[in-house]
Amino acid sequence: MNQPNQKQLPPLKEKIDLRVELKFEVFKTGRFSVTNKSKSRNVIQGQPYKTHLVITNLSNKAFKGANLTNIMYRYVGNEVTQTVNHDVQVPAINPKATTEVEVTACTFDLDGGGWLDANVIPESSNQEIQCYQYDLVHDQDEPVSRLNYWGISFFIEGKLATLQTKTNNYILGLTVITVIEAVFGIKNTLLFIATNLAALFGLLSDFFGWLAS
Repeated sequence: MNQPNQKQLPPLKEKIDLRVELKFEVFKTGRFSVTNKSKSRNVIQGQPYKTHLVITNLSNKAFKGANLTNIMYRYVGNEVTQTVNHDVQVPAINPKATTEVEVTACTFDLDGGGWLDANVIPESSNQEIQCYQYDLVHDQDEPVSRLNYWGISFFIEGKLATLQTKTNNYILGLTVITVIEAVFGIKNTLLFIATNLAALFGLLSDFFGWLAS
């Protein structure tokens, strides 16, 4: 029997474990838009992107949905931030199932380390969320620092570094061509490749002819 002044403890909440993966989608504005989603958390300074989150319910219980609020991109090492001026709705997810949500379009003006984080507000007052960062390299999940919160680092490669990498690749390609020309001759090399391709296609033709017979 309860005492008149005895306080009742609130019911325990269900803890839902969510793996949240960050993906950047490269896109070009205009008539001929090209998209390319990448699991890499590296982006290039000045390149426009769309940010996606791939969310997996690691629990054996149904996740009833949540809102991502106070979403912010931060540049590590200075006070510059980019704020997303809207919330993002995460739908309900069955146990062990996955969904993907789009956060926003963005362009990063500075290079170096970046950080993206958000508050995770559960739709159900009976649930609380433990988010996990997925380490793609080591194929493991690491819990974030507190409940109902998510954050992850990414890297912004500078324009000059990207240009230098492309230039180095062009120089390497030209060097290889120059060496081939000096040792074998381009004409002889192309003739060798064409002759071997012709022989290969001839063998394939004979093989399929044999199968047909």
